[in-house]
Amino acid sequence: MNKVDMEYIKIQSNTRRAIRTEILFTPFLVILPIFIGLLFIYNWYNQGYIEGNPEYFGTLILGIIIIIGNVFFDIPFIRSLKKLTKNKNWK
Repeated sequence: MNKVDMEYIKIQSNTRRAIRTEILFTPFLVILPIFIGLLFIYNWYNQGYIEGNPEYFGTLILGIIIIIGNVFFDIPFIRSLKKLTKNKNWK
């Protein structure tokens, strides 16, 4: 093998490691922001809505922004990982 072939193999190996890492971190990347967003909304509901304190309205907005941003990020991310895992060349 020449030097160019060795570099190609090295790049392919690094790509495989990166893809496996992304697949392993997918549940963490999807579930944690949704949990945090729901926690903010829950905090707003208990402290702001039930007690009538308008100072907690910002936590509601923050929770909604986190959840919406996560959905817009996660849908294409999960679709690309599904498409990639169907392609058997990366294994």
